Parts: sequence; structure tokens; C-alpha cells
Amino acid sequence: MKVLNIMTSRFSVGIILFAVLLFTASYAGALTAGETYTIKVQKINSDGTVNSGGISSSATADTDGKVSFSLTGVPDNDSCNFLLITIEDTAGNTVRRSLAPCPNPGEALPVGVSGLTNAQTSALLAALESAGTDDPILAVFGFANSALNLRHFRRADLHGKPCQPGY
Repeated sequence: MKVLNIMTSRFSVGIILFAVLLFTASYAGALTAGETYTIKVQKINSDGTVNSGGISSSATADTDGKVSFSLTGVPDNDSCNFLLITIEDTAGNTVRRSLAPCPNPGEALPVGVSGLTNAQTSALLAALESAGTDDPILAVFGFANSALNLRHFRRADLHGKPCQPGY
């Protein structure tokens, strides 16, 4: 019976820890509720650099710390391969970034921007700029460029665990 009680209590502790982690993780990356944020969309140029122009809008974070936005005039895949989406606070500080493929002409593009996409975006932007191209194949497979800092790779994975760059 003692063995069963120990296993049951370990299981219970595990379930409680999992619930706590799940609960805190959902709020750890949230924006500040009620705060107004600026959403910027910029094209990635064919040489892999970020276009200085773009479009922007503002939105207020809901009670869950999420913003919803809809923009018109977003470049489509006739003019670029990728878009950089940046969310800034009222002081102009970047709080979230994401890289997304350009939509087909006349179509909407659902996009998610989160803490995880910050690291992924840094790595992808570094790869595109280092290679001097916005080639989509590079974005998928091109992380073997030695000019890139391995710090970008180590942060561009799930759950903050180190990942292995390569093929």
C-alpha cells in the first residue's frame, strides 16, 4: 500500500505542477490589458532587408492581453515574399515581432505574433539579410550560413530548449 500512496502522491504533485505551469504560461506572454499598441507591417525586400516603409494601425489589448487587428493595403506576393509584423508599445518599444509569407492578391492572411515568434523572426531576418535574398527556400532550409550567430538558432525553438542547427 505504501508504494501505491507514493506513486499516487507523485502523480498528484505532477498534475498540480503541470496545471500551474500551464496557467502561468498562458499569461506570461500576454500584452498589458487595456494598453494601446501600434501594429506595423513592412515588406522584406528582395535583398533580404526590411523595407523602411509600410503600413500601421493601432489596437488596444483585451482583458486576455491580446490584440486583434485588420489592415488594408497589405502588400501581396506579387511584390514580396515575406512581411515583418511588429507590435510596439506607446513608448515605441518593440514588444513582439513575426515574419509571415505575403498573402495571395485579394486574400486575407491570418497571422500570430507571440514571444516565440520574436526569436524565430530574429533568426530568419538574420538569415535573409546575410544571404542577401528573400528566397523562401532559404527561409526554410538556409540556416547553415556560418555568418549567422548561433544565439539566433538556440532561441528559435520551442520552449526555450537548445536546438541543433543543421540539416
